Amino acid sequence: MQQANGRYTQPYRKLTIVVIPYLSIIEQNAQVFIDALGRDAILEHHSGDTDARDDEVSYENPHRRRATENWNAPIIVTTSVRFFESLFSHRPSDLRRVHNVARSVVILDEVQTLPRQFIQPILRVIEDLANNWGTTFLFCTATQPAFEKSKPEDVRCEPGTIQEIMSHPRELFGQLKRVEVRWPKGKSTWKEIAAGLVEAHRALCIVNARNHALALYREVSGNAAADNASVFHLSTRMCPSHRLKTIAEIKERLEDPAAPCVVVSTQLVEAGVDLDFPVVYRAVGPLDSITQAAGRCDREGRLTAELGRPAGKVIVFEPEEPRLPPGVYLEATERTQALIREGGLSIDDPDCIRRYFDRLYGEADLGAELEDLRTNLKFRCVSKEFEMIANDTQSVFVPYDAEARNLIAQLNAAGVLHRDLRRGLQRYTVGLYPREIQTAAQRGVLYEVRPGSNLRICPEGFYDQKVGFVMEPSPDQMVQ
Repeated sequence: MQQANGRYTQPYRKLTIVVIPYLSIIEQNAQVFIDALGRDAILEHHSGDTDARDDEVSYENPHRRRATENWNAPIIVTTSVRFFESLFSHRPSDLRRVHNVARSVVILDEVQTLPRQFIQPILRVIEDLANNWGTTFLFCTATQPAFEKSKPEDVRCEPGTIQEIMSHPRELFGQLKRVEVRWPKGKSTWKEIAAGLVEAHRALCIVNARNHALALYREVSGNAAADNASVFHLSTRMCPSHRLKTIAEIKERLEDPAAPCVVVSTQLVEAGVDLDFPVVYRAVGPLDSITQAAGRCDREGRLTAELGRPAGKVIVFEPEEPRLPPGVYLEATERTQALIREGGLSIDDPDCIRRYFDRLYGEADLGAELEDLRTNLKFRCVSKEFEMIANDTQSVFVPYDAEARNLIAQLNAAGVLHRDLRRGLQRYTVGLYPREIQTAAQRGVLYEVRPGSNLRICPEGFYDQKVGFVMEPSPDQMVQ
């Protein structure tokens, strides 16, 4: 540190920037840093941060605003969307912080989640920052994407660009193995999967679609051997407050080794949610997603240590009625299914993971047009085209609990969503696709605060305390 004109200056600044893909886990990860290093050392910058999403509050606190805009803190915890959209933005408010990326250490967590359609421009920016700005990048993942080219005409990095931190990674994969994976040999019905979950006593099942999660949850709940108090559902049909409470209940139940616990979930628990089950079922999907699901199986390694061998059971199955998100997710699942048919697939073999990503990236468009715009300094066009998460859903406010009902009553009375209401109702929001919005409106499952306001509310009786938003009324509503 040097002193100049009564102020301390730091000529060589080196930040640590932790980039996390999922907003659902960023706050809990930031809390770990705060506990270890103190709150003053950490700056969170994401859409869940008040100063990041609310200009009025931000400008009432100019010191906090400047810190957020400029990333003036030793450790920055942010999302992939915030980090990369800042680098590809043309807006001054985003560009004010870019200079602090120089000479920093950037930790990219779950790097396999970077969108395929932007891989080429992202890799070029990373190389530029590393070669010319002194930035160090650390890629963290259990499934290292194939970011290095496998043929001369490939647009990925040159071989040898990315270095392993740990020596002998193949041996480490073997030493850290905790689960055995059973691959599908045919299709399974929900009844069969439900029976397996109930028999396992404590098990997690992850499926690819919200409708599948609802159908399987109802099948498990209807199983004669199931204890309904021990069966849980998790999906984005549940508002954030509901999901957090349910996850807390699941964790509390898992602390009792004798308590049964069966969870049916969409992909939202695959990464970052600290759950530990002896048995995990996973509907066939992308290989990296299956590997993430396996991370919820014998997560603490206790069963493996007790038996002296991998003791977790991961059962990959193919639903009788497959339903997959379109686009890259569908293609990635098809690539995984091809590898399953070929045999010898293992989530503990780096060569298998490399082969999967080579096929996923090899012949795909990795963002050549966007990289061409960037190379030709078309910054406004780049900023417009670089959208990491296309949000096709529309918000519906749901009456989950007494606080939600009170806030909805205030919204109905005010007729507008002012700042305080917006902040309060954020925890009581469910996202629906336009077609779902149209269907729900036709059935009277939602209404607008006033015509044309796009402030949609789910009426009483259409929010279930177990599964969240539903298109049909609950039994209590039907009785009324």
